[in-house]
Amino acid sequence: MVENQISEIKSQKPHNPHDKFARGTVGNPAYASGFLLNYAPPVVAEFVDLEYLEATPTHFLSPQLKEVIADISFLSSLKDASEMTEVLIFFEHKSHSDKKLLVQLLLQMAWALYFHLITKGLLPNYQPPIPLMVVLYNGVNKEYGYEIRFQDLFPNLPERLKPYVVQFKVIFINLNWFSYDNLPGKPETKAIVESMKRTTDGTFAPNLERILGYLSPLPSDEHVRDIVAKITTYCSWVSNMKSEEIQKIIKKNFYRTRRC
Repeated sequence: MVENQISEIKSQKPHNPHDKFARGTVGNPAYASGFLLNYAPPVVAEFVDLEYLEATPTHFLSPQLKEVIADISFLSSLKDASEMTEVLIFFEHKSHSDKKLLVQLLLQMAWALYFHLITKGLLPNYQPPIPLMVVLYNGVNKEYGYEIRFQDLFPNLPERLKPYVVQFKVIFINLNWFSYDNLPGKPETKAIVESMKRTTDGTFAPNLERILGYLSPLPSDEHVRDIVAKITTYCSWVSNMKSEEIQKIIKKNFYRTRRC
């Protein structure tokens, strides 16, 4: 039963609860596939196999670099059965506008590609993975991120010099662009996204029952219990809601169905 699985809501707030929640949800391949399928530009799902995402190890980075440039990384492939070209997806979560973002992504891409080359580059016919950079923004700036390109960092860059300067465009997902009344995706994806959005606008606690309502019709299993635990713990981190109140909402949404 859900209430037995979540017998105690964690009260110890991490240093950055927003990143902690993002890494535990959309940073998990089990949830990332549904999120990217519904919130990234359609061209991503058109060419990249989002049904198969493998978390990429970051042990080649020092602890200091992991904190700065390695948020979440996935390995997938192009939808090309003959070539099976790998795709490396860098996934960063941001809750505020950050001028260092593009430099972070460039460093992350360089280190990851270098790691792949030194570990696999000696294999016959090896091709480095295609890098894609995804930024999930969950902040108050509704206009942030429509077009983010690396060369935009350099407003005085001469036109004729541009071909010689690194350039890439970020796949930017601003959760402000999605309405509460029309969130796409599976119930667990909707619950994750609404939790993030409600945290930003300060309405998480009053809407916790609504958010768990996405999940209550689902057959209770380890997957559902996991996401309920993550969402309710996140709510306890970012609001003044007491554990007893959260437990009451959990029981109301899950115990009454006697399926948990």
